[in-house]
Amino acid sequence: HSAGYAVLAYLSAYTKTHKKLQFYKELLSSHGGYYPTISYINEAQRNRIRILGPDVNRSQDSFSIEGDSLRVGLTEIKALSRATIERIVTRRPFASIEDFAIKVRPKLNELVNLIHSGGLDSFPGSRGEKFLKSFLVMRLKNPPLFPIITPEIPEDRSLIKKWQVLGFIPECHPLEVLRLNRDIRIADLKEGFRGRITGLILNSRRYQDLTFFTIDDETGVLDLVYKGNPGPLSLITTVKGRYDGRTMKIEHIIPKSDIQRY
Repeated sequence: HSAGYAVLAYLSAYTKTHKKLQFYKELLSSHGGYYPTISYINEAQRNRIRILGPDVNRSQDSFSIEGDSLRVGLTEIKALSRATIERIVTRRPFASIEDFAIKVRPKLNELVNLIHSGGLDSFPGSRGEKFLKSFLVMRLKNPPLFPIITPEIPEDRSLIKKWQVLGFIPECHPLEVLRLNRDIRIADLKEGFRGRITGLILNSRRYQDLTFFTIDDETGVLDLVYKGNPGPLSLITTVKGRYDGRTMKIEHIIPKSDIQRY
């Protein structure tokens, strides 16, 4: 048993070092590992691997290698059915948003999630325009004869929507979108530091009267220890504590309402 885990650890370390794209492709596609998918996406980004968002004309079922980048698979899009994925893969390429709507005819919630995920970004027009054009084509079975103009959604809001639909943001770490007022980044921590730090909670676990957290930001990963039960926490959390060179012992958890934006 132990020897089997040792061989697995060696092969994983070798592949991660010498074949990074292949390593992350397989890891992300299998949804393996101890942490959620977003933690491995963030890690890949920190390792300078470019993550390309889903694209109805390019994405495979799961993550795939595209040049020196990883392309997000269609199965990562929330509520996208197996039947719709098969129609996308077998009936592409799509020349336009209207062509896509006619050939695939996704359900309304699938269309919304495809748009929010960025899966239709290769077609011209705002996301609102794509929704209206697709909706009218599917209802009327013909492209609309009048121009459709809708306002552009701000980029930060589009990225938050993408996070909600995919569970991660391919382009960057969520903290880079939220623009919170942060005192320090994880990679800049020095032993003896005492102050506030903000991160995305990757997991938490209780042992007796202690609660252990793992958080990350765009620069690294950090383990936290809190004595007692912290109660419900937001996904993005700011804590105050002391860093001993390995972990940060939490003295205080900053309430969400106290986290100030720029």
